[in-house]
Amino acid sequence: MTDLTTASTALTRAFGQPARRTTRATARPDLIRVLAGILSWFWVQQRRREIIRTLEKVDDHLLRDAGIERCNIEEFVDTLMTRQR
Repeated sequence: MTDLTTASTALTRAFGQPARRTTRATARPDLIRVLAGILSWFWVQQRRREIIRTLEKVDDHLLRDAGIERCNIEEFVDTLMTRQR
C-alpha cells in the first residue's frame, strides 16, 4: 500500500505531466499574501496602541465603572482585539 504522495508522484510520471514547480507566476500570489499579512499586522498593532493610549487618558472612576482596572488595560485591549477578528 502506498501513501497519497507516492501515488500522486507516480500518476504525474505515468501521464507525462511535469511535477509541480514553483515559478514566479505562482510565487507572486504567495508574496502578495505575505505582504498583506504584514500590513494587516501593522494595522492591528497601531489600532491596539491607539486604544491603549485612549483608555490611559480616561479617569480611573470611569474605567472602574466600565469594569476595567488601570493595570489591566493592555489585557482588556488584547481581549477586545481578539474578539474583533
